[in-house]
Amino acid sequence: MKDAIAIAIAKAKLGRKKPPNNASSKSDDLASIDQELTRTTLGLMLTIGVVVGLGGLVCLVVGLIKSGGATQFFRGLFTALGLF
Repeated sequence: MKDAIAIAIAKAKLGRKKPPNNASSKSDDLASIDQELTRTTLGLMLTIGVVVGLGGLVCLVVGLIKSGGATQFFRGLFTALGLF
């Protein structure tokens, strides 16, 4: 009974209607749920990656502006690393 309820909830969330009398509907439903979870997880990971990347780009641009340009920024970076 719990499996039937879980499958009904999954069908309602996915919005897909299967034709009745489908012998392998349970395995198809579980496969489609796995596929949707995978897509959602990948989308979330890509979104987080974009946010982190844009944050790094903003930090780089702000550092360039506050240090007096690209040459001053890299001169200060190399001085801090002990290369000059």
